[in-house]
Amino acid sequence: MALIDEDAATYRARAAWCASDMVRGAQTCPAQMWAYADMNPAKLSAKEARELDDGTAIHLAVCEPGEFEARTQIIDAADYRTKMAQEYREGARFSGRVPLLVHQVNQIMAMRRAVLASPAGLWLEAAKCEQTIIWDWTPWATMQPMPCKGRVDVVSAAPGGPLIDVKSARSASPAAFERALVQYGHHIRAAWYQDGWGTSEGERRRYGYLVVQKEAPYLVNLFWPSPRALEWGRREYRRVLQQIGECQEAGVWRGYEWGREVELPVGAEYRLAEAFAQEDAEEEDA
Repeated sequence: MALIDEDAATYRARAAWCASDMVRGAQTCPAQMWAYADMNPAKLSAKEARELDDGTAIHLAVCEPGEFEARTQIIDAADYRTKMAQEYREGARFSGRVPLLVHQVNQIMAMRRAVLASPAGLWLEAAKCEQTIIWDWTPWATMQPMPCKGRVDVVSAAPGGPLIDVKSARSASPAAFERALVQYGHHIRAAWYQDGWGTSEGERRRYGYLVVQKEAPYLVNLFWPSPRALEWGRREYRRVLQQIGECQEAGVWRGYEWGREVELPVGAEYRLAEAFAQEDAEEEDA
């Protein structure tokens, strides 16, 4: 149980359960989660995507500006339509660098300036960034402790200050982030990091999300998951850890439930009912 300053590659190589495992486990099934887990010696590699490149780049620009130049590669092209640009992109990824088009670099730098100009800029000046925490969790007394890890984007230097996760998004509005809580499992991540920090460092800190828009005017916002949202996230990640323990004990990583009866989503059923009601009303008027 310790706070460690290490690079991203060393962190990923740590054989321990992480927040991404908890989110994937909560949203899919144990077999799907295990396929991509750092604990799995034969783990699959997640497909690279532009969103992942953008997210990594803004993290470097905001949290590790001294590493930005060394860990990115500027592609002198307007887009990736040409074969040459595509080859440069793949070459950058192969060498472990983030490929960025010229206009993307300008965008990233504008986002960074917006973050530094916001109230969060004061935190970043003295904060520690990209800090690793490790701890153990025991699902029940009869099982061995399960190694867990987390990599905190920003640790406030103030005593008892908050832990901050930097995110880029199309919108920094509260409504958009509330949807993201569910879509990306941010409430699960927040509970995981808050509890992990408490176990590792012996103190409970508030966990928030610093969100910066990807396009002008590059608005910045700060969100704190509510105690209720955190409690749901806590219940979800603990359920995933219990499922992991059960699968390890049984020696089988369970897939999805087989032969389950499925329903139309509530929204789809509502739209169908509304459409048919209107159709029936028009027939009556005719």
